[in-house]
Amino acid sequence: MPDAGTAGYTGQAGGLHFYTFGSDRGADEGEFLVDEFQGVLTLDADFADGTIRGCIGCVGDLVTRRAHFGVFLGPAQGDSRDLARDCEIHLATAIIREDGLFRRDRVTLAHPERTIASSEGSWSGALSSRPDADGNPRLVAGFGIVDFVESDGSEGRFVGSFLGLGDAFRQDGPGLAPPGDEG
Repeated sequence: MPDAGTAGYTGQAGGLHFYTFGSDRGADEGEFLVDEFQGVLTLDADFADGTIRGCIGCVGDLVTRRAHFGVFLGPAQGDSRDLARDCEIHLATAIIREDGLFRRDRVTLAHPERTIASSEGSWSGALSSRPDADGNPRLVAGFGIVDFVESDGSEGRFVGSFLGLGDAFRQDGPGLAPPGDEG
């Protein structure tokens, strides 16, 4: 891992979103939905401090739609399209180990129009051992989970994976020959 400098990473996150409607949802109270979610991942690594942090959904919107898991989820249950809209999954600062691995037991969920009474989760991942043209890891990948409760008793969970490419790598491409192809 580099011992100085910073790098930004942008990519995709996705997985499953579980939701049980609370009292503010009228006739839907107590109904349970499960669907897929997708969103934009943004991460910032500070190699001098040895830390990484970020967000899923702070850029663009989280969306719910069947993409990969329809085979075992079956037909869509009700209208879940708006459930993830405006949700932001905040990935708290994690320490990057020398081998590029990181883990943190702090993930929170925010929403501008819903009162989130509590949220907690964890995230973990790894930075690539392959450098980009700037000498920083070219990509980051990992998993995360957050459980949350809203003030009306609605409960939810996002669980999924993410993959982000370093900003320099996205702009310039690989820039380095694959291992064993130095010529």
